[in-house]
Amino acid sequence: MLNIVYALSTLMLGLALPTFIKAALDGPAWLTSAVLVGNAVLIALLGSTITRRLARYRRTRVLCAAAGLRACWGLALAAITQGRGTWAMTALIAAMLLCTIAEVMHAPASMALAAATSPLQARGRYLAVFQYSFVAAEIIAPVFFAPLFGVSHAAPFLILGAANIAALGGTL
Repeated sequence: MLNIVYALSTLMLGLALPTFIKAALDGPAWLTSAVLVGNAVLIALLGSTITRRLARYRRTRVLCAAAGLRACWGLALAAITQGRGTWAMTALIAAMLLCTIAEVMHAPASMALAAATSPLQARGRYLAVFQYSFVAAEIIAPVFFAPLFGVSHAAPFLILGAANIAALGGTL
């Protein structure tokens, strides 16, 4: 269940960002692509370095730190929904850095934790259920985002931030 929140946070980047930039920030069309490409490049460049540096920490602590960063990302996006101009774009880039670092932290730690905690005799089923949490998030994401964004541009990000705080507590 906790990984559904983490997976939902990862999916919201690709699902919500284009709509957020266009509708909430009235940003240029190219900005979404630039931010998503920047995210992918940073993940490729920073992934192994951050994973190596975090290897000495407990995986649950890494997941908690990632959830905290994602909560900050959600709150930052909610805060800039009425922003325009340079300030909003700068805040968007800073928020996206939080999201990128959280993604780099979450993916290896969650996979390693799932493999390490799975009982040997049921490892295949255990890991399959873990992977289904990503499928569940893919189903939930559009149903979660669209109605809330229709109510308020900040609503999905506030709720996602709160869900990450709750998942952080659950992970502890």
